[in-house]
Amino acid sequence: FMSHCQSTDIGSTQSLILQLPIVAKYVLLASFLAAHNPPKSDAQMFSAEAGPRKKRRRTKKVSKEISTLLTGPKPFGLTRMLAIFDSIYHDMESCGQTVIHTLTSSLVRLKLLSQVQSTTRSDPFLRGLVLTCNVSLEDVRFLSDRMQLPLANYLYNP
Repeated sequence: FMSHCQSTDIGSTQSLILQLPIVAKYVLLASFLAAHNPPKSDAQMFSAEAGPRKKRRRTKKVSKEISTLLTGPKPFGLTRMLAIFDSIYHDMESCGQTVIHTLTSSLVRLKLLSQVQSTTRSDPFLRGLVLTCNVSLEDVRFLSDRMQLPLANYLYNP
């Protein structure tokens, strides 16, 4: 899936996304959620205590969903993305962290993610490797629809 990394066209981005291995697709979705949800919402959105019932009730109107996404992607730490990944991908034991780290590096090479420098080292959520997600809402909706993962259930809305 490395051959399409030069193009940023929506159709080719979606084509590239379709070629990703399933675990890489979940890493990309977790990265998008980490980049667009505030860290303070993680416990509410992704903890085991939140359970599927609460997640189902969080269906939002499109206008509210878009308003929370207008500020653009925020930097996020790899550890935080891994925690979100673990909550949406229910077979973490089968792939292991080494595979996820390798896939994350591949997504950076494909320019779907970018490695950034943290501006505030005092922020506990930005320790270690800091990334940002370069995938549009449209592309993530395309991916989540193909994966039958209800994106609105995982996007924070105050």
